[in-house]
Parts: sequence; C-alpha cells; structure tokens
Amino acid sequence: MYVCHYIFHLHMQMHYFELTYYNDSIIKNITFSNNPSLKTFEDYAFYNIQVKSEIIIPRTLSEWGKHTFQLCTGSKLIKFESNSQLKSLGSYAFWQCDFEEIYLPDNLEELSGNTYVIN
Repeated sequence: MYVCHYIFHLHMQMHYFELTYYNDSIIKNITFSNNPSLKTFEDYAFYNIQVKSEIIIPRTLSEWGKHTFQLCTGSKLIKFESNSQLKSLGSYAFWQCDFEEIYLPDNLEELSGNTYVIN
C-alpha cells in the first residue's frame, strides 16, 4: 500500500496521472494526463499493484525505470500511445505480471534483461 500512497502523492503534486480506487488495495483505473512533463516512470513506480483496467502509456514517456510494473496484476492489457518517445524498457519492467496482452511501441530499441516473465 505504500507504493499507492506514493503514487497518489505524485498525482497531487505534479498532476501526471489519477488513480481511482475500488477499495484500499485494488485500483480501478490509472489515467495519465496529457501533460508533456510526464517523461519518466521511476523505479518501482507501479510495483505490486492490482489494477482493473487497461493501462495506456502516454507517448511523452521517454525513460522507464526498473521493476516499474513488476508483480502488477488484474489488468488484461497494457499498450503505448502511437508515436511513443520511449526507446528502452528497464529491467524487470513487467516481471511476473499477469497481463494477457502487451503492445510495445514500434520505435522501441532495447529491452533490458528479464523484461517480461509470465507469472
């Protein structure tokens, strides 16, 4: 739950995204703003969360930390907006997640070690 509080704090301070909760442990929705300042997902940004909607990564994102969505469960789909600026994914980006589909950006150049392993 600490991670969720941290994410909510980021929302309040920087207005990058919004979380809608079903209850204290399950996130109903993650909505990223069209804020061009959203450039980075820090290490462990969405570590070990349960989210019940698809996740669409904004095109402005250019840096992706380690373990960003590690152990994330519940979402069936993660995809990137067209014309994504992201060139590489950090290690363990989707480690042990249960996504059914991941659509990576066309211009992605590097997948770091252990990017995705099915749970």
